[in-house]
This record gives sequence, structure tokens and C-alpha cells, in this order.
Amino acid sequence: MKKLDFLSRTIKDDIVCDGLCAIGTLSDKELTRGFYMIVGGMATQSYLPRRFMRPTVDIDLSIGKPLNDPDFREFSQGVRGYLCDNGYNIKTKKGSRAYTLEVISKDDKILLIEFARRNQKCFEKSEKRLKRELDNSRSKKVEGKEVIYIVSSPEDIVLPKLVRCTHALSRCPNLESYLLRLEKGATEEETYKQLRKIQEKRREAIFNPGEVILAEELRFMSDIYDIGLLYDVVGFNEAYLKEGLKDWDTLKENTKESKKIRELIPILF
Repeated sequence: MKKLDFLSRTIKDDIVCDGLCAIGTLSDKELTRGFYMIVGGMATQSYLPRRFMRPTVDIDLSIGKPLNDPDFREFSQGVRGYLCDNGYNIKTKKGSRAYTLEVISKDDKILLIEFARRNQKCFEKSEKRLKRELDNSRSKKVEGKEVIYIVSSPEDIVLPKLVRCTHALSRCPNLESYLLRLEKGATEEETYKQLRKIQEKRREAIFNPGEVILAEELRFMSDIYDIGLLYDVVGFNEAYLKEGLKDWDTLKENTKESKKIRELIPILF
């Protein structure tokens, strides 16, 4: 699925609020609560003031159990039902890493809701880490509504982004030019400038489909932005961040790439 084909949105958009309300149906079920959390870009937005939000095209869900086709249909039933009852058309797609609900409004707005797909073996490999992350997730309210949804902690949002940046830097050493040492107290002007550069890179990638390097640059810049804003605006629990670091072998390795990425966050040293 080419995500650059879709309009990116913030957590304040009506279709995203409806998507969060639909996901909130999972939290209403005693047996399901604690089995999911929102991760990635939309989770990052949930911690930030509106002016700093980096728009994204999807809501990513990490699921605390194996998920095959029948499990997904059962698990997502409430989400699909809520959205259909509120006038949305739903298309379901199966990818190598996620099941996707393509949510389409009457005026053709689109939102993607992605459910992480893990077979039994993959789940067992990640089970200990997932349990820790779910135990430390946070409850949030949809703006203007009494609906609860669950998001990953800032520390657990950042760690996989650090891993992804490390791998990207290994593949494309030139990405080092986009690295900024993250310091507390960045000015709003500096933040807006960085956000504008990401938006310009996204437009460039949209008009040059198939350009792998452009897509890599966009993803890298976006991750660095999210890491920086969570560090500067929200802050991290140092002890918990270091505890979580132990679950990510890539960040524990003594490669030059992992060192450069860890250097982004001074408390990791």
C-alpha cells in the first residue's frame, strides 16, 4: 500500500477522532483492554500541542496477542461496526506486517487503521517486551468526547524509531546530514522550520513515486522530528527508557550507526 497516495492528517481531524472513538470500543471490553495500544506517529501527536503535530496517514495499533485472519475479524468487529454505524465505508486489506482498515467517509476522506500482524512464533519472541509496553501504556481521551483510547508511553514510541533510524543510517550513510543533537528548549521557529522541511520532502516524494531514497529520507526526517519533540516537549523517564533499551539488540550493538543514533538523546549516555 503506497501511503504517499493518501492525505496526511492530525489527531484533531474529524475522521481521526471518529477512528479513535472506534478504537475506543476495544477499551470498553474488560477482556480486550490491555491487549492493544496506539503507536507511531499518531501516538506521538497525542502528547504534543497542536502546532507541533506532524500529520500522518494512519493510526498504528500494536496488539498484545497473535493475530491471524479469524482473530483479526473478531478483534476488529467493534471498530468496524462503530465506523459503519457512523456512515463510513470500510475496506479490509491484508499486508505482510499488518491488517489494514481503509476508512472512507461520505466525502471521500480516507484514514488507515493498521493492526500489527504477528504469528504465534513472532509473538512469542516479542511477548515479554509487548507486555512491558502494554503495562506502561497511557489512557487518553478523544477531544470533546468521553471516549478512552490507549497509547504507548513516550519512551516506547521512541525506541523503535531509534532502531529504524539506526538501520536506515546503515543503509544510507548520507542520512547523517539530517541528524541533529537533541537539546532541551528548541525554539518554536526551529521546530516549525524542521516541520516545513518534512512537508517539502513529502511533496517531493509524492511527485517522484518509486524513488526509494526519497522515501527513506522522508521516513528518517519524520522519525528524528518525533524523537526530538517527545524529548524536548514531553521528556522521558530515564530509568524506564534505559530499561526498555535492553529489549532492542540493534541499539545495544557497538556499531558506529547505533552510537550516532543513541547520541541523539544525551540521557542514553
